[in-house]
Amino acid sequence: MNFRFNAGHGQILKYKRNFCFENEVPRLSAIRDKMTEITSLPVQISGSETTKPLQYSVELAFACLPDIRVSVCSNRAESDRDEMSQYTVGENLVCVKALKTESTLLWTVVLALESLGGNSVSSRSDMFLEERQNYNCHISESELLKRHRNTVFWSRIQFLILLLLSPVLIPLAIFFEAWNGFRK
Repeated sequence: MNFRFNAGHGQILKYKRNFCFENEVPRLSAIRDKMTEITSLPVQISGSETTKPLQYSVELAFACLPDIRVSVCSNRAESDRDEMSQYTVGENLVCVKALKTESTLLWTVVLALESLGGNSVSSRSDMFLEERQNYNCHISESELLKRHRNTVFWSRIQFLILLLLSPVLIPLAIFFEAWNGFRK
């Protein structure tokens, strides 16, 4: 029997990836419509978009979970220019950032950008094939809320386990740090 923790769904703690587009970056309405097409759930956009030149820095969320968000920025609206400077000026990039977000929302944004012609700059196309298949489907609002409740439940369980093991883990971590310091 193949057991998957929380049916494969969970919380992604930190995610940042750039998507390169051959032509111009897609409009927010196109991203929102593609996300709705993939999951059949309405998507909220908080932020603004300028048309000439097309740039945006917004947060996307499912309407039934408005507190769980993913940040999406076009290359001209991106404030973190150091990482973006390695790309040429003519490239059209969309940066996706997430911090402590629901995996369903994040994968829906990634799948929407890929289906609109975006190529991930930092990953291989064959990676995470199973996850892509799991999240590229229609889900109901109740199914999404159930996934979210399970994710919150398992996050709390993990926190309790870590809290119970901290009297052992903290001295062990201090010992290994001291040991590495003495070895050098």
